[in-house]
Amino acid sequence: MESIRELREMLQKEKVAPEGWRRPLGYYALQRFPSIYITRLLLATSIKPNHVTVSGFILGLIGCAFVLQWAWHLKLIGIGFLYLNVILDKVDGELARYKKIYSLKGIYLDYINHFLIPPLFLLAFTFGLLPFSLIHPTILLLAGIAAAFAVVLLRIQQNLAEILYIKKYLPNHDRLTLPEISPRAQILSIKQHYPISTCFLWLFHHAQEHFLHLLVFALLLFIEHYVLLDAIFHPLASWLLVLLGIILPLVVIENIIKGWVTIESRIHDIAHTQ
Repeated sequence: MESIRELREMLQKEKVAPEGWRRPLGYYALQRFPSIYITRLLLATSIKPNHVTVSGFILGLIGCAFVLQWAWHLKLIGIGFLYLNVILDKVDGELARYKKIYSLKGIYLDYINHFLIPPLFLLAFTFGLLPFSLIHPTILLLAGIAAAFAVVLLRIQQNLAEILYIKKYLPNHDRLTLPEISPRAQILSIKQHYPISTCFLWLFHHAQEHFLHLLVFALLLFIEHYVLLDAIFHPLASWLLVLLGIILPLVVIENIIKGWVTIESRIHDIAHTQ
């Protein structure tokens, strides 16, 4: 069997290639680095990528159930399950590439996982904090719902170009003209004209990452318990939830504006890669 280094070259190269701010913090060290070891263990088994996807989805649901509990250590256990969900989301793809098992059903399951688990986590955390937080329950509830809804919208926005290409452009390609400039060139042009926007775009990009939400919430739970000696009212976690309820809708707006500017060139790229 191939070594870990060889497997990384075979199965991860296209995923971990440098892409500037497009890769979130911790993507390689905390996601792709451990995932390859699990993948290597599964290569000699009859386990298929869809089995891994379903297992990860179940672990995500279990994690959300734990996060819903009142005790801080149960919330941490839940975040641990959700971290495994993130890791297995990488493993199923690596396993599929190695065994050359590709399936539309598998892709469908993967999308269901991405659509459901991150917003369920935010909602579970919200309802788990409501009975104890010092922040007004209405404010906390609205923030949690806004954050969860924004996460779903962000996932939908990521796939709008492909949907428009299939449903609208292909049947009407003779009537729709597309620009030659690439989406990346348009975004770089915006950054050059408005350099201060680069910082905000970097922040917005990372603010929408489900994995980073898990990491920061886990860190705050530890700080609340061991530093602030307050694991009942969750002052830091509550304010982070409110902050996400503000920032994530702003990220949605930013993505809508960026999508408006680049949608035609993105479809042009899709059309010329077919």
